[in-house]
Amino acid sequence: GACDGYVVARLRNKPSGRIVELGRTEVVWQNHNPVWKKTFFQEVWDPAEDVMEFEVYDEDGEVDDLVGTCELRLKEVDEAEDKPWLKQALQVLDKDGETAILGWDGMRLKNVGKPTKLHIAIRYAAFLRPKDLMASYLEMLLADSADTRLNSLKTIYAFAEHGDRQALRAVAEMLADTSSPVRVEATLILDEMADKNDPEVVEMVAKKMQHPRAEIRHVAVEALRKVSDRNNPHAIRAVVARLEHGDPRVRALVSEAVTVVAEPGHRPTINAISALLENTRAEVRDAAVLALS
Repeated sequence: GACDGYVVARLRNKPSGRIVELGRTEVVWQNHNPVWKKTFFQEVWDPAEDVMEFEVYDEDGEVDDLVGTCELRLKEVDEAEDKPWLKQALQVLDKDGETAILGWDGMRLKNVGKPTKLHIAIRYAAFLRPKDLMASYLEMLLADSADTRLNSLKTIYAFAEHGDRQALRAVAEMLADTSSPVRVEATLILDEMADKNDPEVVEMVAKKMQHPRAEIRHVAVEALRKVSDRNNPHAIRAVVARLEHGDPRVRALVSEAVTVVAEPGHRPTINAISALLENTRAEVRDAAVLALS
């Protein structure tokens, strides 16, 4: 009898072996040239390696017969000149993917007619991935316009997930921006995006205490207030370590920073600073004395 055909469509990523079933068509009964009006939608993240696979079946009760298979590499769709639409006639092969399946000769003889083909139409629509969008906004932080940098910061805050390391590093760098509104926004975003007392974030902020410009150094101290609790050991270590810095302006700032990261009389902080009273460099010992006073 005639074929009761339907098609199963899948998306396969060959390197990973990941398979997603896109869907199935309806069965077209008693027809050697069925037409299926079925549309599938699927996001494709790796067009260079993803392959659409089609299996044509003959509905036969409990166990359906596999008529044949065909596939389309999405790289062909991605590189097609007639995007966004690409129409293809795919050769249907046997289950081993080697021998072409032949059609019927009229209604009488099977597998003696013309090679069987599956006609499909692909609608291709490119879009940016979230990470691509984030990369573009990170790049805009280098713009000459302070307004552009400020807007980029706000957009990064809207797009980035809480604790995103790449975004946090970029925002921390903006603490040293030439624009005061940008520096203020960066401080506020760090407060919202970073986990309190995150060691990496605390160290990134503390490094800005070494900046050659005084206003940036003081912004760093204020940002420490946002990203760390008082008496947090990570913040205390980061601040006390700056007592050994070669710039006297950085060493002098430690006294202010200590009041931000530690409560008065906090014994671990006092001990950490006191340990530097034995330092071989006189300027470090003097800075430690000042920090203890």
